[in-house]
Amino acid sequence: MVHRYLNGALTKDDDWAIQQRANLEELVELADGHRILDADARSRLDSSSETTFWGFVSELQVARYLEKRGVRLSFRPSGAGRSVGEFLATVEAQVTFVEVKTLFPRPSEKAQDQVAHRLCAEVEALGHPGIYGVVLYKEAPDFTPRSFKAFLRNTILPKTVFGEKFDEVYRDVSGLSALVTYAPPHKPDFLACMPTTGGWVHDSEYIRASVLEAENKFDRESPNLVVVCSQLMAPPAPEEFVSGLFQPFRIAVPGGVQTKQSLLGDQSHRRISAVAQFDTQATNGAENPFLILYHHPSPYVSLDAFAWKALTKAQYQPPGGWLA
Repeated sequence: MVHRYLNGALTKDDDWAIQQRANLEELVELADGHRILDADARSRLDSSSETTFWGFVSELQVARYLEKRGVRLSFRPSGAGRSVGEFLATVEAQVTFVEVKTLFPRPSEKAQDQVAHRLCAEVEALGHPGIYGVVLYKEAPDFTPRSFKAFLRNTILPKTVFGEKFDEVYRDVSGLSALVTYAPPHKPDFLACMPTTGGWVHDSEYIRASVLEAENKFDRESPNLVVVCSQLMAPPAPEEFVSGLFQPFRIAVPGGVQTKQSLLGDQSHRRISAVAQFDTQATNGAENPFLILYHHPSPYVSLDAFAWKALTKAQYQPPGGWLA
């Protein structure tokens, strides 16, 4: 069973299907020209899975974008350990290791449901009236509730005295992340908590997690680029990338909340030279792809901003911000 997008492109005869067939044929020709259209690649193109199909299509779309602009590509390079990257991109004299990540809508899963209900049980155990919600967007089935209880006591309860709606993001060292919401009860003793699963509270959180996952393939000797694509209904705005990559974030720890440095401001993530946002913009009825680069301020090996200028719509580099 093939993916529904591919099925529609192959079986319909309207303008959309004709355009999509031409698009797919171009991507397949690219893969075949680089000798990567093997059994694994064909199985990914034939897959009905959203992540399998669109993950591979995203890789080819990024490769096509760069190749059309004169970038030389070499597919499936060896990464750190025994990992394999998407491709090497040679821009002028600089060879960059590229990893492509795609953001997908997160389905509700059984593990998420169980954890969300456990968190709500802790909220209700406080016995403090209110209408609460727990929106779980990153589950960690092996988490322990100690730090969450401290978060409720030290962060949530003190704010309920104002009698106004509010929300707070909870994160802990187990990897669990959730949004806890509060609204005043309509009756003095009313207490309820509603668990919700299946989504990310902020796109910036999803971006950060995807970049961290890609980093595992990088070494220190070459420039490394993470390209983030999106299959979300509303693709992240540049502001979400700036927030996810360059702003501090908090995690809950036993006894309180700890502020962490921004992802690309943390010395432990210097293998990441830059992160790129890959998206499309509609112009005169056509979808035009573009790249926005977000540079690490002090990586082990920098990406040549001048060399990449012709390939990008914009570039961001702290502390100055957007480059001219």
